[in-house]
Amino acid sequence: MGKSAAIAAFLLLFMQGAAMADFLRGRDAFLQGHYLEAFRIFQIAAHTGDAKSQIGLGLMHTWGKGTTRNYIEAYRWFDRVATGSEPIHRVVRILARTNRDYLAKRMSAATLADAKTIAALSSMNDNAAPDTDLAVSTAVIRLTVLRAQFIPALQRDLTALATVE
Repeated sequence: MGKSAAIAAFLLLFMQGAAMADFLRGRDAFLQGHYLEAFRIFQIAAHTGDAKSQIGLGLMHTWGKGTTRNYIEAYRWFDRVATGSEPIHRVVRILARTNRDYLAKRMSAATLADAKTIAALSSMNDNAAPDTDLAVSTAVIRLTVLRAQFIPALQRDLTALATVE
């Protein structure tokens, strides 16, 4: 049992080291003005759970660097780190909350409601909640991101959906 625990700890440290290397590569690409490359690197690392890369992806969506500006996506990435259950450094979580809250103040009420709904549905998907129908929540996320700005009635429907337990 002790040997398997040591192997698991080594693998965990190795994975964190690899994630840190990816974040640093993304950060360096961003600082050199290679935004498309930085976005690609952050995106890959963010989907593997690297919190710093998730914040980087949120910032890139906020600024429209390497991708189109998308406040809803930015909010979702910040919220993922801010409310996630993964053990991360407290400063990283505070940074995510600060960015999320700063962005929320700059969004319209309707856009913020959509962002909160998408973040909640994404959190259910990420945490594999047993009562979550992944296909339905994914479809709602896609529909919201693509159509929220064009369908005013969608705001009422999403708000109602978010209040259903």
